[in-house]
Amino acid sequence: MFFNGLLHRIKRGVMLAIATFLFFTKLSRLLSTKRQQAIIALTMVCLFLSMPSLALAEEICTNAEIQYTDQPWEGEIRYKAENSTPDYFEAPKPQSGAPNILTIVIDDAGFAGLGSYGGRIQTPHLDHLANNGLRYNNFHVTPVCSPTRAALLTGRNPHTVGMAGIPEISNGYPNKSGSIPSSAAMLPALLKPQGYTTFALGKWHLTPTWAVNPATGHFDQWPTGKGFDHFYGFLGGETNQYYPELYRDTTRVQAPKSPEEGYHLSEDLVDNAIGYIKDLESSDPERPYFMYLAFGAVHAPHHTPEFYRDMYKYHFDEGYDVERDEILKKQKELGIVPEDTQLTKRHPENPRWLLLDEDEKQLFTTFMENYAGFMTHVDAQVGRLVDYLDSIDQLDNTLIMVLSDNGASAEGSENGTLNEMTYFNGVPTDIDYNIEHQDEIGTVHSEPHVPWGWSLAYDTPFQWAKRFVHEGGIHVPFIVHWPAEIPDPGAIRPQWQYVTDIVPTVLDILNVELPKTVNEYVQQPLAGESFYKSFKNADADSTHTVQYWENKANRAVYQDGWKAVTAHTTLLGSIPDGHKGKFGKDTWELYNLAEDFSESHDLATKNPKKLQQMKALFVKQAKKYNVYPLDDRETAELIDLQNKELGAEKTDFTFYQGMSPLHQALAPNTFGSSYTIDVYLDREHPDSEGVLVAQGGSGGGYTLYINENNKLAYEYNYLGFERFKINPDLLVPTGKSKVTYKFTQTGIDPDREYYIGNGQLFLNDEPISEQVEIHTVPASFGLEFFDIGQDTQSPVSEAYKPTFTFNDSIEKVTVHIQPEGKLGKVKKMVQNYFD
Repeated sequence: MFFNGLLHRIKRGVMLAIATFLFFTKLSRLLSTKRQQAIIALTMVCLFLSMPSLALAEEICTNAEIQYTDQPWEGEIRYKAENSTPDYFEAPKPQSGAPNILTIVIDDAGFAGLGSYGGRIQTPHLDHLANNGLRYNNFHVTPVCSPTRAALLTGRNPHTVGMAGIPEISNGYPNKSGSIPSSAAMLPALLKPQGYTTFALGKWHLTPTWAVNPATGHFDQWPTGKGFDHFYGFLGGETNQYYPELYRDTTRVQAPKSPEEGYHLSEDLVDNAIGYIKDLESSDPERPYFMYLAFGAVHAPHHTPEFYRDMYKYHFDEGYDVERDEILKKQKELGIVPEDTQLTKRHPENPRWLLLDEDEKQLFTTFMENYAGFMTHVDAQVGRLVDYLDSIDQLDNTLIMVLSDNGASAEGSENGTLNEMTYFNGVPTDIDYNIEHQDEIGTVHSEPHVPWGWSLAYDTPFQWAKRFVHEGGIHVPFIVHWPAEIPDPGAIRPQWQYVTDIVPTVLDILNVELPKTVNEYVQQPLAGESFYKSFKNADADSTHTVQYWENKANRAVYQDGWKAVTAHTTLLGSIPDGHKGKFGKDTWELYNLAEDFSESHDLATKNPKKLQQMKALFVKQAKKYNVYPLDDRETAELIDLQNKELGAEKTDFTFYQGMSPLHQALAPNTFGSSYTIDVYLDREHPDSEGVLVAQGGSGGGYTLYINENNKLAYEYNYLGFERFKINPDLLVPTGKSKVTYKFTQTGIDPDREYYIGNGQLFLNDEPISEQVEIHTVPASFGLEFFDIGQDTQSPVSEAYKPTFTFNDSIEKVTVHIQPEGKLGKVKKMVQNYFD
């Protein structure tokens, strides 16, 4: 367009110059003097030379080599608007008939977690989607949450995008950086140019801890930096369902109501999902959307409203051994597993139900009743969303995909726990305590996790569980509901597929190629393959024929029905004696899954040649997809190493009132250390009250606050088991003052259940309490944050309700961690606790 116009204007300029020349030539003949003729001649030369340029003056702003906008502009600019051609900017136009896309992730649901997959938990709404859509019975994911989510959203293998494990733990290598590179653009970024609006709700768990801080930005690592227009949810791996960590886009927000008022996160997520859709349908009804809805359920803590807890009274009294048998029977009746499927052997670490005493059976049953209610409750929320889509006539035009991110979790250990932080701190479960407090399971006073016997039952017919690369950890439900494209609703699809196949399938549906660059970043190739053909064709071939897995050196590889697999760790997650870093000692197993659906017959000794071929294939895949180096070090080791590499741990901190809550990884690390907290007050009112500093929540933490009686109070919550309190009988003065809490680490319990020290309170450097012996949490308060002037999530102390914001002035809070010396040996014991 530009060059055609340029030639036209040059031609017009030359013609104008010739006409002007002829005019001035005639004029010069009429002039009498040579001086006048010379002036006219000079003027004619200048005009002749300038006429083409004058004609081109209109084009000075239309240089096509300069792009001043983010969108291609096809208009034409001249000197006057009346002679120019506009080209208006607008949002990218979607393809005609482009579907809405709703991807629902249920957290930690095993293969048998849904009724339509043989489970005995009621999931009528998810079953309705299955019965009116497709159930894939050979769909696979990674064994843990973050790698699956990375693979789902990028279409690449997790090790190639820095997400070999959870983002909280980096080992200094690209495969476990915890940060997804821009060379692996996520699905929402690919869909936005196709005219889609994009929403993310619920669990994210793809942001490194150094970026979980609104104050410092790094929002390129947040959902809104990865292509989502809006985000409402939490960034970590889990959250309290009654007192969640919540962000709207990039701003920290509080839940809209309290649990006493009926709040639950699953309900809140669906309320917001409906709100986003309602806004879009009201303002731009022709525009499709991609919604990624990732529930916190049924990941621990298993927080369940009372109505749903009570639904399953006496339902599981026969125990998890009978449950496995009943589930497999139902799976065969449904056709979700082949008729010849055999139940895998009992895991040797799992106790027989009949060997439990009556109190243990009652406790384990209560845990399971609560877990089942949790699942049915999240199913009800899915039902609300689906019903809304139906009410606005958008259900038929919405591609709904439902899956679990991994198998059911065994992180509740053998006996289950009333507080899952015991598992992450390596503290043995106190079964007597759990029996005594079992009425609290599922309430705000607990952070429970079901015993692993039930988790293994809900991975039926497979063996092992979440975190492991046997089928129990990676073989999950996958439902596709799309009436417009599925000719045989209710059918079962046997195609072997993997979570990386979702992105290429969506692109295939839209007939879109992966662009070479996204936001100027050259893109990695996709690792998955589209299975769109199987939507309509039950006999379509499986498109994913080779796949590897690795998690904490648990390893496996699949090819055309064969699978080799090894477990490097125990069910609890520890490394067997003599195997630390000794990957060659691991025993590999071999299965022909084409004939042995449940992975129950190990053929390693019968077919050693095939096993060697498969092990060689794993090595080839591992090199191709950046799996190495294998790393079985524990969290504490990796954190310790990272601190050393980055210049050691920070020992001095200063905080100010009104700051945003701080992630535990960014907060003062007081675990296993002596430390001092100084709070500088400037109180105007003698009746002001509230939290001065707090970290953690109902599952473990500490809080320093002024109570309603104008008295200072300190409380240390040791995993809910014990609460250590310091309550000096002294009024806090108005005006300027300094309140100090000093903790001196003194030792470690011989059974390694807790660390011991003395706590004491001071006012203006004078002691106002006796020293109190305190048992402290070894390594983690979980994913509840560090707060100044408030306690934003579940309350550390039962003496107040959150946020219990301090309603007077705090000038600053300083924290000093004692540098490593003699007491550093104690801290080293903490850091190596899990060895």
